[in-house]
Amino acid sequence: MWGKWAPLFERSKLMSVTMAGANFGTVICLPLSGYLADTYGWDSVFYVTGSIPILWFVFWVIFVYDSPSSHPRIDPEEAKYIESQIETKEVKSPPVPWLEIAKCVPLWAIVIGHFCSNWGFYTMLTNLPTYLKQILGFDIKANGFLSAIPHLALMIFLVAGGFATDFIRQHGMRTLTARRIMTFFGQIPPAIFFVLAGYVGCDRAGGVAMLVLSVAFGGLAVPGFKLAHVELAPRFGGILYGITNTFSSIPGFVTPLVVGALTNQNQTREAWQKVFWIGAGIYVFGGLVVLVFLRTDVQDWAKDPDEEKTPDDGDADTGTMNPAIELDKIDSAAKALKAEGWE
Repeated sequence: MWGKWAPLFERSKLMSVTMAGANFGTVICLPLSGYLADTYGWDSVFYVTGSIPILWFVFWVIFVYDSPSSHPRIDPEEAKYIESQIETKEVKSPPVPWLEIAKCVPLWAIVIGHFCSNWGFYTMLTNLPTYLKQILGFDIKANGFLSAIPHLALMIFLVAGGFATDFIRQHGMRTLTARRIMTFFGQIPPAIFFVLAGYVGCDRAGGVAMLVLSVAFGGLAVPGFKLAHVELAPRFGGILYGITNTFSSIPGFVTPLVVGALTNQNQTREAWQKVFWIGAGIYVFGGLVVLVFLRTDVQDWAKDPDEEKTPDDGDADTGTMNPAIELDKIDSAAKALKAEGWE
């Protein structure tokens, strides 16, 4: 959807804010669930959280449309601006090139990176309350509040990273370079803080701080590579995200099994250190794969055949002059003329 709605240099911030919504829900739900379970019983948690999506759906149906041109209440000038910025024209039900999608190396790099990033995220989402209770000794009410803090920090880092990415792109940095920088900080620092969390001893504040920083930096993976689908294939961004998100959901049910196998009847710091080392290794592996294979240019199979092809400079910024690249070209030309005796 953002492939049809997000202007070129607003894409990172808009998609980051959108994805931060999931973390905002986690921030609210964790302490709320602790309070509801302690006050009204565990079943109240399901009644309350199950009712909220129904209300959300009503607003979605009223306000959301597929594209600016199909929205009945949008300002015409705004619609014209958005459609002048997007990289593909609206095409009704284009055929999906499944074979080309299956052969797309940058897409599979995102799949691997998304899986590895979510391994650490789901380790914390599903097992942090256990760690806080069994190892750091927090009660259920404090547990719910503390479990929400990492996701609040993640939301802040995610949104800030989105704005920062668009800012540096607007000021001349190539899209691919900006994505790689955010990918590095979204994968490597989380691994480091993951490991450190297992070696803080009895320092409860230090343990919570390490986990908060690990989860928070993980939010930078979103403006790093988790929104690159719409750059690889603007017309098929939703399909590509569905593919990567399917694989990245696997850690949601695998990490509790792994953590359980390592810590069941063995709630010790040593056992949790193994959990954190495994997560750190997976973080680093995913980051390296993405850094090597990520691309941000529209793939040939994803281009609208009716649109004029533009040169590929490794950016998603087709049709937009990149000042840094243009200056490099001018500098190279000047050096060549000087070498031939021209002053």
